Amino acid sequence: MSDATNTFDVENAVRDLMQAFPADLLEKSENALQAISEGASIGDVYNIEPRKLEMVYSVARTFYANRKYDDALAMFRFLTLMDHTNQKFWIGYASTLQMMKDYEKAVEAYGFATILDIDNPKPQLQAGYCLIQLGKLEEAICALEGALMTEDVDDKTRLQAEALLAKINRAESSAE
Repeated sequence: MSDATNTFDVENAVRDLMQAFPADLLEKSENALQAISEGASIGDVYNIEPRKLEMVYSVARTFYANRKYDDALAMFRFLTLMDHTNQKFWIGYASTLQMMKDYEKAVEAYGFATILDIDNPKPQLQAGYCLIQLGKLEEAICALEGALMTEDVDDKTRLQAEALLAKINRAESSAE
């Protein structure tokens, strides 16, 4: 079979698939994508009231507090999908992943939380903890130093970040 034949078959399959969808569904999808590209969340597109998301958040926190991490994770994942601009949803998701020892994914989620509010030091501090668990000490140092440079760093967070940096420095010194 030649490449031209493969391309032709794919094009026909896509065309057939497009015809299977009702025209208004495609139009609604395009409108939703447009709204999201302009800053709306999926929750906005589907008119999900913020108070309903807050209720889900409350239940997710309760699951988390009761160490029902699988349930908490599912709810926090839903929340981050419905409102990708809410930092506390990302922190809840990341914290749950961290408790489940999925440090790689937790670091990614803490990264999203950091992007949403660079002045909040807590996501960077927690990412530092995760990076230490992964043995990525240079990256952990960057995250912890980032937490210390934020405008909103409180005394407790500062002490934790400084203690972790000192621990990393001692480990690196003893390794030499």
